Amino acid sequence: MVLADLQGRLAALRIQLCPPRIYLELQDQAITGMAVEGRQVRWLERLPLPEGVCRHGVPLLPVALADLLGDWLLERGYGGAQVKAVLPSSACSW
Repeated sequence: MVLADLQGRLAALRIQLCPPRIYLELQDQAITGMAVEGRQVRWLERLPLPEGVCRHGVPLLPVALADLLGDWLLERGYGGAQVKAVLPSSACSW
């Protein structure tokens, strides 16, 4: 019991000191997530999005999309990660 508690605290401290880097590619049909530690990919997954969540890279349901992303990252153990996102060109403008 004590060892498990200590391991949990050490894991939380490690995330605070050296948070994992997460890269997200947002598209209308799916989100691709990748976790990188050093130069190694630790996690790579594609999450299909329900129809109508995004159109041309613009979230139509931003709160639902944020909840989905947050839940997805928490389920994968990346709650304290540094996240960088890439948007489709249709969502970007000068």
